[in-house]
Amino acid sequence: MRRNRRRSLLSISRAVIIRIKPPRSRRKTTNANRPSAWSIYTALGFYPVAPGSNEYVIGRPFVNRATLHLPNGKEFRIVAEGLSDGNRYVGRVTLNGQPLTRSFVRQEEILRGGELRFTMSDKPNTGWASRPADRPYSMSPYR
Repeated sequence: MRRNRRRSLLSISRAVIIRIKPPRSRRKTTNANRPSAWSIYTALGFYPVAPGSNEYVIGRPFVNRATLHLPNGKEFRIVAEGLSDGNRYVGRVTLNGQPLTRSFVRQEEILRGGELRFTMSDKPNTGWASRPADRPYSMSPYR
């Protein structure tokens, strides 16, 4: 069973990496053609934008599910319900079963373990995370 799970994970990882592979002209910026951290974050559906902040901006996941095994022994799961070519927009997000109305997740929330669940939709949810307080850290006055 474990071997099949590993093979399945590798095929998913390969599909994700191939899909997100940088253009040829930018490949030399990655480490020996390994996927950059940006590629992995993007596949998971969140990524750091402002160095030094503890916030990861929520984007669109490219995998149905993933589990991060954290150094503290906990797990953080990412689930994208209904992810497909037709459902490529984030309809709603929950963190540990509670609606997440902001467009970012904090480092300490990830380290506590739990689950970030995306419900994907065929149309963008323009009302989600639309208030200024729902936006991630920014040095610009438009936060």
